[in-house]
Amino acid sequence: MLEANIIRRSRSPWSFPIVVVDEKDGSKRFCIDFRLLTRITKVIPYPLPLIDDILAQLNKASYYRRFIPNFYKKAEPLVNLTRKYAKYHWSEGCDVGFNYLKDILTVKPLLAYPNPNLPYVLYTDASDTCVGACLTQITEEENAVEKPIYFLSHKLSETQTLWLTVEKEAFAIHYALQKLDFYLHGANFIIKTDHKPLKYLLDSPMKNKKLQMWSLGISGYNCKIEYIAGETNYCADLLSRTPQSDDDKGISNETVDPDINDNTYEINTINSNKLNTRNFATCTVEQPDLPSKETFQNEDLNMKLEQAKDLNIVKVKREIETGTARSSTQSQFMIIEDAVYFLSQPHIDSLIRLYVPEHLREDIVVQYHDNNGHLGIYKTYDSIKLRYYWPGLYKKIYAYVTMCVTCQTRNLRKVNPPVQEVDIPPFPFAKIALDLSGPYPETLSGNKYIIGFIDLYSGFPEAFAVKDKTKAETIAHLLIEGNNSKTFSPITNFK
Repeated sequence: MLEANIIRRSRSPWSFPIVVVDEKDGSKRFCIDFRLLTRITKVIPYPLPLIDDILAQLNKASYYRRFIPNFYKKAEPLVNLTRKYAKYHWSEGCDVGFNYLKDILTVKPLLAYPNPNLPYVLYTDASDTCVGACLTQITEEENAVEKPIYFLSHKLSETQTLWLTVEKEAFAIHYALQKLDFYLHGANFIIKTDHKPLKYLLDSPMKNKKLQMWSLGISGYNCKIEYIAGETNYCADLLSRTPQSDDDKGISNETVDPDINDNTYEINTINSNKLNTRNFATCTVEQPDLPSKETFQNEDLNMKLEQAKDLNIVKVKREIETGTARSSTQSQFMIIEDAVYFLSQPHIDSLIRLYVPEHLREDIVVQYHDNNGHLGIYKTYDSIKLRYYWPGLYKKIYAYVTMCVTCQTRNLRKVNPPVQEVDIPPFPFAKIALDLSGPYPETLSGNKYIIGFIDLYSGFPEAFAVKDKTKAETIAHLLIEGNNSKTFSPITNFK
């Protein structure tokens, strides 16, 4: 290989000898001897932890999370490694979090034991992605010191991160009260937050449903909300966000990327699939922001001449052209191509509607009502008002539809006769009513009909199965023979 210039001699201190090894099948294998490199290589003194070690550390730390300030922020890189389909990449944040949790579990705890006879102080704060809280209490020692009792932090979901700031801050209080209910239920405590609007959360007539729901939950506790400056709310602020280092404080705002939605970068993007280069070359780009005007269905009509036949439209047009129109007329009517149009909702969603002269109004109603399957009053009105305008539009449609013969014939309903009123009889079985029903499935005896009797005095019912309901002898037989066991002397029968 030297003669063929495949390899060459090297004097590098990192060059290693070549070894040709015999294989089992008699072939040769080309290898490099790295034994010299192995002798000078130092073994890694701190190997990376395995997934099992991470899970064990997280499980142990999660049990003591109320004793660990800023637990979630420190453990988040480790939790991401344990997610499904996550790639194992040990970053600097993982190393910092792992060592922090390992060291904090060996430190003497700083939490104090709660005293139910003393009031509590609850600090809450919220960031863009997390909420935090700290429950403290002032001890009864000579040097009264406010000591922490419980640390609390919680990551917001993707939906919760889109909430308003006041909603996040209120949720921090709501979440803390839920988790610390066994401490705060029935106790006196003060909620301190650095969001000033929450000071009036329990008193203001708010319209936000989430704030109303949380306010009702907070009102069940014996507490009051106080405002504190953000600089003094360092405890809950630390639990809800990553603390800013001294080096970061000197960075100017110009070098920091703004925390904005990714969709913002799509504003100046051009979709080539929807781009028609001919329109740009001929300067015929549409202006979708401008309201579009409607034209009359019959294009053969000259709307300028047709509107000239309506004196009211002529008057409006003259006032607009001469500048003598009232402010309401100027804001609602406009002239386009010598035709008068009505502008509905000019301050909300502009919709230009053609001002229809009086002699063409019935034609439009016929077109939208008769030719569209005889729609009802509201559907006809909704479809016409999107395109056309004239005074008394609804009254015109209402009168036309109510007088439409086809609609009235379709809406005819059979009117049932009034129920017959019956006087109260003087004694039982003085008046009875009977009814016949059937046919029903035939019985073994051949009966297919049922004849029922009701005493109009007491409401006592009686029913008999019969084979035929058309014979008068059957009904007479039931009246006489079927009621022998009763005091039965009817005066009148009703069928």
